Amino acid sequence: SVAAAAYKLIEPLRDMIKRVVLIGPSHRVFLHGIALPQTQSFATPLGDIPIDEQGRNQLLLRGDVLASDAPHELEHCLEVQLPFLQTVLEEFTLLPLVIGSTTATHVAAVLSDLWGGAETLVLASSDLSHYLPYESARQIDSATATAIVNRQSDITHQQACGAAGINGVLIVARQRGFEVTEIARLNSGDTTGDVSRVVGYGAFAIHEPQRH
Repeated sequence: SVAAAAYKLIEPLRDMIKRVVLIGPSHRVFLHGIALPQTQSFATPLGDIPIDEQGRNQLLLRGDVLASDAPHELEHCLEVQLPFLQTVLEEFTLLPLVIGSTTATHVAAVLSDLWGGAETLVLASSDLSHYLPYESARQIDSATATAIVNRQSDITHQQACGAAGINGVLIVARQRGFEVTEIARLNSGDTTGDVSRVVGYGAFAIHEPQRH
């Protein structure tokens, strides 16, 4: 439901968005840097999503992004976003980036090369806090949400497993003068009822400054 709240915001843009840059942390494969897939498409039961060949070639020319299918093969943080994208958008290409051991500055530089205009959606996938008691998780997630809205690019991996990706996006947001708005926030205790050890979820939107 938290992810869906964010995706609902882009429904009016379904005909405009033609490319999705999707980033998330590597959970299964130890990785130095950032990895693109070598495959030509990603598949779900809703169909195949073609990889953005132009964007992939552009990044490989940088020399600091590698091409490998291994980090992508079992990576759930990117996979869980695909059915949402396929439901909300029309035809689009995908540029999925798995982030390993690297800096937020590196992530920001890569994203800046890909940012594009209204045709490009940049999406960072991450949980918030992990396996804490309910109230502790709520407090940490609240502080993390405040930091994200304030575009503070010093989120830790204890606050979010995809901290490097989030921080990279926030650096670009500051550089481009964008604002960040919190859309929704819950944790697994709210959705399952088990409050002993919970995982935090948040949805945030990066956008041009609102004119009052």
